[in-house]
Amino acid sequence: TITVNSPTICSGTSAVLTGSGGTSYSWSDGETTNPITVNPATTTSYTLTGTDANGCTNSAVATVTVNPLPTVTVNSSASSAICAGDLATLTASGASTYSWSDGETTNPISVNPVATTTYTVTVSNSGSCSSTDVVTVIVYPLPFVAARGRTTINIGDSTPLLGGGNDNNITWTERGGGSTLSCYNCNNPFVNPLENTTYTVTTIDTNGCVNSSSVFIEVTQESALYIPNAFTPDGDGLNDTFYAKGYGIKEVHMMVFNRWGQKIFETE
Repeated sequence: TITVNSPTICSGTSAVLTGSGGTSYSWSDGETTNPITVNPATTTSYTLTGTDANGCTNSAVATVTVNPLPTVTVNSSASSAICAGDLATLTASGASTYSWSDGETTNPISVNPVATTTYTVTVSNSGSCSSTDVVTVIVYPLPFVAARGRTTINIGDSTPLLGGGNDNNITWTERGGGSTLSCYNCNNPFVNPLENTTYTVTTIDTNGCVNSSSVFIEVTQESALYIPNAFTPDGDGLNDTFYAKGYGIKEVHMMVFNRWGQKIFETE
């Protein structure tokens, strides 16, 4: 007789065949030891011929059934590379049940790793045979950017902003104060908002990762004074009168001198 410890195995595994009833044995695969370990690629029948002490022989046959492994593949919707904070969708195929290394059993799954991570999926069909595959999701860090500047200014004043990022890939936007940026693609623009305004700087790196930062500037109206540096008294109605203007002004004492330092005008 032949005893098989695993009559049904998965491809790539082995079974142990043990003969009994004789004093010597000869297997159909050429082995003469007992027991033997077999690793068939497909379902295979093994014949054992046993001989007793009297020289009498008899034979028995045992079959080892081999179930194929499921073919598994896993793909990433993000081409295996994402920017920090983004999601990647991992999709496996080739089986009916799935088990992921992060504990998920659904398919597909969405992952949000904070660093480069390798995910393993184990799949199986209705039988006990299983296969595994891996996919590595590369995580690119976000580019550095930090919007900074004075957080409070008086109306009429200007202040610089600092983007703190890559000069070649910087874009500023503003919300609340109109078009007050001296430039939109430089690291250090000047602004003179007339009302409370939020300025946001955005940068993108060579991996396509985008990051942004914002600074809120509060505009106070404690005082304002504007004195023009020229005027054109030609009667056309434009800039004909020279005067200091603004608000929060209690009193004005103005003197005008010519290029030789002689006072030519004074008013209260």
